[in-house]
Amino acid sequence: MQTPKKAEEELVSIIMPACDADRFIAESIQSVVNQTYLHWELIVVDDCSNDATVEVVRRFMAKDDRIKLLINESRQGAALSRNRAIREAKGHWIAFLDSDDLWDREKLELQIGHMVSKCLAFSYTSYREITEDGMKNDVICSGPTRITKAGMSCFCWPGCLTVVYDRDRMGVVEIPSLAKHNDYAMWLSLIKKDDCFLYPQTLASYRLRSKSVSHGKTKLNQVQDMYLVWHKSEGKCCLSALAHSLINAVFWFVKKAVYVKRVTAAEGLRRQK
Repeated sequence: MQTPKKAEEELVSIIMPACDADRFIAESIQSVVNQTYLHWELIVVDDCSNDATVEVVRRFMAKDDRIKLLINESRQGAALSRNRAIREAKGHWIAFLDSDDLWDREKLELQIGHMVSKCLAFSYTSYREITEDGMKNDVICSGPTRITKAGMSCFCWPGCLTVVYDRDRMGVVEIPSLAKHNDYAMWLSLIKKDDCFLYPQTLASYRLRSKSVSHGKTKLNQVQDMYLVWHKSEGKCCLSALAHSLINAVFWFVKKAVYVKRVTAAEGLRRQK
């Protein structure tokens, strides 16, 4: 049965692409079900899974009609799966959560409450890293308090699992099919309409996986992936796309030095409260 919404809450559409995710997706969906912000819809797009992903999602659907499932007829990749979910979304707010990541219980309530009070259209939060088995490693990833168009062009500061934007103000944004950094392509489109602001609290957990798309890639591979974002998505010429890709590589070190912190167990507990 659907939980009644609070009068002040606008619908949040949560976008979750999934492919062969049955090991983790139940925990990810449960972190949405546990939200203190009640008025949401979760749109899961299954991208031709060969495991029990669809069955897991349907078990949740039987208990909560806020959860919806779309099934791709052929494998489309995360970018086009997100596009499909965004087209189906009915929410005032658009949020993103991958099928192996987690939200804290108050993530939506705190972040959207902040956005409403400050009249923001685009925001993100800090997140912690967890191991593949879900153990915290005391690493907190954050970013600049305010990201402008110029700042976003330097680096993909927001973690996808933390972003929320106001669809009424920002519109429907779709991205080309990119195997890597497709979330960055979306942020580059959104930042042209409004700046992105950090809600400075750790409200999500990013799972480090050995079989992720980026695992094992060299810095050269990552520059090549970034080149495709700038050339294919942003339409930059070859030299400009290469220049932006190299700038992103430099700012990767800036993020590691300034915005990625290893905290003590006591500090980590305090920041998670």
